[in-house]
Amino acid sequence: MKLWPEGKNFHPKKSLGQNFLVDENIARKIVRLVNPQPGETFVEIGPGSGILTRHLLPKVKHLIAVEIDSRLVSFLKETFAENKNFSLIAGDFLRLNLRELLRGVKHARILGNIPYNITSPVIFKVLEHRDLFIDMTLMIQKEVAVRVVASPGNKDYGILSVYCQLFAEPRILFHVSRHVFKPEPEVDSSVVRWKFYQEPKFRIENQQIFDLVVHRAFQMRRKMLKSSLRKIKPVAQYLKKIDFDLNRRPEELSPEQWVQLSNLISKVIPGGKIIQNG
Repeated sequence: MKLWPEGKNFHPKKSLGQNFLVDENIARKIVRLVNPQPGETFVEIGPGSGILTRHLLPKVKHLIAVEIDSRLVSFLKETFAENKNFSLIAGDFLRLNLRELLRGVKHARILGNIPYNITSPVIFKVLEHRDLFIDMTLMIQKEVAVRVVASPGNKDYGILSVYCQLFAEPRILFHVSRHVFKPEPEVDSSVVRWKFYQEPKFRIENQQIFDLVVHRAFQMRRKMLKSSLRKIKPVAQYLKKIDFDLNRRPEELSPEQWVQLSNLISKVIPGGKIIQNG
């Protein structure tokens, strides 16, 4: 089986953030740890040259690959033409209607070696549709992986940490050297798995308030919570009614405590409506 699209004119596009995994041992290790089952449906983000695809296909019921590069779409169609359980979508994963795509599928799984420059958008898109999936395994920049699993009080703990740990159990499976990619990136990677909670770990009373409070606070992460909350109308006038230690800084709060804080704010704000100031 071909490992790379033929032709001298094929060059990875910087605009698409393309760094292709070329080490078959790493590909086999990823699929082995993912442990796909015969009755499962997988969505693969950015199959590229198909190095993960070829190891995954024989093990699953259905594999839906989403590839944005038209040159690779042609290559993948030719390479996997005889695989009846293979579907290929030519397009941008971030623009994909996942509910429409997975209609009739009870719970799917996600796998991908994704471009570094779309890591956060991909993660947040899947988190928003987490009810559709059992888990997600991605190869991402090592620095981002560390942020995903960072604990409260750690300098790497931030918005990404809060959301990932609130809706899933993320874990770094292993780290990957930059030397197994073509072209070679400037940083190392990590393979991370998110195991999504089937039931909400903590109940968020008002998602809009939760989102705004968390984002505003981490935009001012060196400030105490009472300072950042004053920037949100009409929270400022109700600060004294919020039974919470607002002298703490954002990185000190666990995901559960962020939910507690946003729920308390929801209760004291008339109608639960807030307006961001500035």
